[in-house]
Amino acid sequence: MTSKALSSVLALFVAAPHLATLRQHGGTRALRNLAAIAPVETPRLDVAASCEHKAAKGRILCDIEFEVPDGRIAWADVMVVSAPPFAKPLRSRVGVLDARSRTDRRIHIPVAFVAKESGRGAVAFRGRAVVCAGGAGKEACAPIARDVAAELRVGADEGH
Repeated sequence: MTSKALSSVLALFVAAPHLATLRQHGGTRALRNLAAIAPVETPRLDVAASCEHKAAKGRILCDIEFEVPDGRIAWADVMVVSAPPFAKPLRSRVGVLDARSRTDRRIHIPVAFVAKESGRGAVAFRGRAVVCAGGAGKEACAPIARDVAAELRVGADEGH
């Protein structure tokens, strides 16, 4: 929580008459203590997507990679937000239990599509994760979502 956000919360807290009882019992001090342990900013999460290029219709795999420079990824999943009409996802949500590889800082989750015909189009994903930073009993976790896109290509490339 930034100091500006904390000031806004404290201003609301002090101004709200129905919270007078809580103010009398140390509620303001509790909010200040919360600011001391709250993360200053949302942890960084990088999400990237790539898809195989297939020469013929059939199964196509896309790989969604989650990576954090610091901390760890406690949980993650991928949702298919949109897909071109020629390729349908086998599952619209794929969780971390289906990951191809996983470390504390990097996860690769595959998403499979079935292409019924040739085509080229964008597929959109939403990567969601819970990222934790800190340690020694002071770990703070935050949910983060990132939207990414990749190109699905099935069939011969024309003009390439």
